[in-house]
Amino acid sequence: MQPLPGCKGHQVNQASANMKKSILLSGLALFTILSGCEKNDARPVEEVLADLEGKCLQGKVVKGMRCTSAVYVQLLNASTGTTSTFEGKKYKNIVLLSNFPKNSCLGVGDSFYFTLDTSSEFDHCTEFYACTTEDLTVFDEPHPVTIKTCLKTFSVSGCTGK
Repeated sequence: MQPLPGCKGHQVNQASANMKKSILLSGLALFTILSGCEKNDARPVEEVLADLEGKCLQGKVVKGMRCTSAVYVQLLNASTGTTSTFEGKKYKNIVLLSNFPKNSCLGVGDSFYFTLDTSSEFDHCTEFYACTTEDLTVFDEPHPVTIKTCLKTFSVSGCTGK
């Protein structure tokens, strides 16, 4: 098809506009892909636990694990590089601690201080309690939670020692 006389400039401007539009759309798509996904900068569990070992950690109770001594805790003064979702809300630095004192009197949102016992396996330090039918009802739990470890020391006023 022959261009109409006097329309040559229009074709160049149209091609230029299409090129700009294509570059803009490509840039927008790349930006959406890179910023639309929340990045989990998770390091290997062993590396995170080695960094946390022996440190006085402060955490906030997010949720107890039914019928056990395990509690989901958000670390307030340390990073795991992970983000978990619970009840539609995102939480950074959630860990699952076992060997949590049954008589701690702490509830969801309460903070406390602790150290970890990384020499014990999570399954070996988890106590199981008698459950009622109501306890067995399915409830949401934070997900994903990759760091599961044992509690060594517990305090509501601060860490002792080191």
